[in-house]
Amino acid sequence: MTAAGRERRLAAVPPPAPDPRLAAAEARRRAALEEVDALDAQVERLARELAEFSFRYERGLVAGYAELERAERLVHRIQVLEEPW
Repeated sequence: MTAAGRERRLAAVPPPAPDPRLAAAEARRRAALEEVDALDAQVERLARELAEFSFRYERGLVAGYAELERAERLVHRIQVLEEPW
C-alpha cells in the first residue's frame, strides 16, 4: 500500500467518541473556577467594606481621643485651681 493510500484510510476513520468522564471532569472544573471567581469577588467587596469601616472607625477614634484629651486638660486645670496654696 502506498503512503497516499494509508493517509486516505487514516483520514476516513472517525475520531473516537468523547469520554463522558472527561466531559464531567471538565464541567466540574468549570464549576469550581466559577465558584472561585465568585468567592474572589466577594473577598474584594468585603475588603473594600473593611477599608471603609476602618477609615470611619479610626476617624471616630481620633475625634474621641481629642475630646478625651481636652477633658483631661480641663480636669487638670481644675485640680490645679483647687489646690491649696
